[in-house]
Amino acid sequence: MSELWPAIPATSARAAGDRSIGEHPDAVDINELDRASVRHFAGPTEGGNSTQRCPGISGYQLLVLYSDSRMSVTVVDPRGQQWALAYDKTISPPFTSLAPVALWRVVERGSSGDSLALVIKVIANEDPASERVTAYWAVAKVAVLGSCVTERVEAGSDEAARIEAATSAVNARPCLLNQSSDK
Repeated sequence: MSELWPAIPATSARAAGDRSIGEHPDAVDINELDRASVRHFAGPTEGGNSTQRCPGISGYQLLVLYSDSRMSVTVVDPRGQQWALAYDKTISPPFTSLAPVALWRVVERGSSGDSLALVIKVIANEDPASERVTAYWAVAKVAVLGSCVTERVEAGSDEAARIEAATSAVNARPCLLNQSSDK
């Protein structure tokens, strides 16, 4: 797919502008978080905070949040409810940035809505005194009843297999952080 992504098996992959990703449960879509499809939503403010709204699939959107040298994502469901993925609590508390793409995978199709997996690469500087960074893949379940991070996969030689396993089992995994939707 790109050098930012491990080779994740998929039945179909579409360009970011194509919101219909097919009927197969393993269909994959990639959103570019820093391209023309992203709409500047709020900020920057006095502290450099900003929020960008990005299109998703199946009626979902992403809010990409930047505050105090930390980035995170909030999932906005088709009804407008917001579900903070809280990368500062689920992936890494110190300084973080996001890779410029998000991967959506349809895990299950249902009459009440699709069950999705969302994968975003988070780059963390866990020691502010050092330039060393660690890359993690944040795997989240996205569904009608809510969205949350279910797994933190550290980048490494077997990351593709671990991400594949995490996205395939996303519905069976508990949230790393218990939360309710933001109002």
